[in-house]
Amino acid sequence: MAKNALDKARKYLRERKFSDVITLLEPLILEEDYKYSFQFYYLLGVACLYQGDIGGAETWFKSARRIKMNDVKLILGQAAIFLKKGKISQAIEYYVDAKNLEPDNQKIQKYLDLLKKYKELIIYVVFGAATTLVNLITFKAFNMLLGEELYLVSNVIAWFVSVVFAYITNKIWVFESRSWNTKVLVKEITSFFAARVFSFGV
Repeated sequence: MAKNALDKARKYLRERKFSDVITLLEPLILEEDYKYSFQFYYLLGVACLYQGDIGGAETWFKSARRIKMNDVKLILGQAAIFLKKGKISQAIEYYVDAKNLEPDNQKIQKYLDLLKKYKELIIYVVFGAATTLVNLITFKAFNMLLGEELYLVSNVIAWFVSVVFAYITNKIWVFESRSWNTKVLVKEITSFFAARVFSFGV
């Protein structure tokens, strides 16, 4: 029974029927046959990842890793989760772990080189787009709240909110500054806002 369900799940994965994998395997979670099955949790994690269910993928991959720590495909799956979250540094760490387990795997090395090379650019583009979205949503919300005649006020508020968002995301993910010391924050915020004030004025 266990083997048949897992074989069927693998077949669904090959056919890219990810929701069918989840529908097939999730009801079997309490069955004794799957309690210590690495493949069971791994297949569920992969299906969730492709479905865009990052939380589900994380949960199932963690369960799989408790059973088998050093599976390269699993580690690469976990790296993919970090990539989807925009956590490039953690993704690189997982790719390095996978590379250490399979030193001759050129595909892993290729991805690793690309990530290292374009790390800052990838993060900057992702959070740049997110900042623009924050600006547009904030402007629209305040424009509706205050009325169109006060669109300049709405624009200033939207600019301020988006710059705060950009500062926080850049600090954590782009520049990877971990210090929350008051002096460091004042210096960072002053220089960050000064550059944005200049661009806003232009």
